[in-house]
Amino acid sequence: MSLNEPKWGTWRIKRLLQILELKTQGLSDVQVAEKMPISRATVSRELNSPQAAEIGRILRRRAEGMVWPLIERQIQQIEGDPTTKPAQKLIYRGQLIGMLTSLVPKQIEQKISGELQQKVEIIELTGLDEAAVGAIVQNFMENEARRLRQSESSALLSTEEQPEEGLDPDR
Repeated sequence: MSLNEPKWGTWRIKRLLQILELKTQGLSDVQVAEKMPISRATVSRELNSPQAAEIGRILRRRAEGMVWPLIERQIQQIEGDPTTKPAQKLIYRGQLIGMLTSLVPKQIEQKISGELQQKVEIIELTGLDEAAVGAIVQNFMENEARRLRQSESSALLSTEEQPEEGLDPDR
């Protein structure tokens, strides 16, 4: 935090942590605002404030320092214990993976911007490639013809089942 920014009170940090807890459950800003007695704009302002970013950096540094060594230790205990049976190791690894996936947010909001460029490249074919392309085109044409024949036969069946549709009411 810079010197010009005011310090946050304990109540505001507590509110930010409550907002973060609800966000990790996969709720949107509007849903968080409905669960807490605050507006959506307040939720957005709290999450995007420089103080929240600084608190987030501090918490991430602490978590990185604690969580990964614990996970590595658990993996070493699971894999290194000769008394643990292979089936138990599989179960323990599955539980560890389940615990890690529960820490991942359920819903992630992200703004994506950019542009898409299409590029067509023309390449020269050798004799072997021409034969392969010919076989692919022939196979495609046979599939299209088969699809058209099937759609025609299904159209004929549907008109045979309902002959009233084809009759002229004036005659």
